[in-house]
Amino acid sequence: MPKKSIVLIVAIFVLIGAVAYTWYERNFSGFNIELPENWQVCQNDFDCVETQKGCCNCGNGGVQTSVNKNYLASWEDKISKACGQIACPAVVLCREGQSVCKNKQCVFEYDEQEK
Repeated sequence: MPKKSIVLIVAIFVLIGAVAYTWYERNFSGFNIELPENWQVCQNDFDCVETQKGCCNCGNGGVQTSVNKNYLASWEDKISKACGQIACPAVVLCREGQSVCKNKQCVFEYDEQEK
């Protein structure tokens, strides 16, 4: 095989890889969105509510987390803006648990038998 053909084939594979990487970054980099710590500050368990950690909820491949109920709407708005039309995997990962206030931070605590 001529040297020019090998170089052309390698260049095509590099181009395909770059396009695939760009597509992946555009479509999946927002799966995990940073939840501001101050949105998780709490005084007691009643301050905390369950929500999703990123673009996908636990019924669609995501993870459960907890946020201060006063910031729930802001968090959901942030998710909506960051995620757009991201397709989530059809995998149910929900586990039994509850939102609690630990060390003045809302956390989602899984039930003991669910671990």
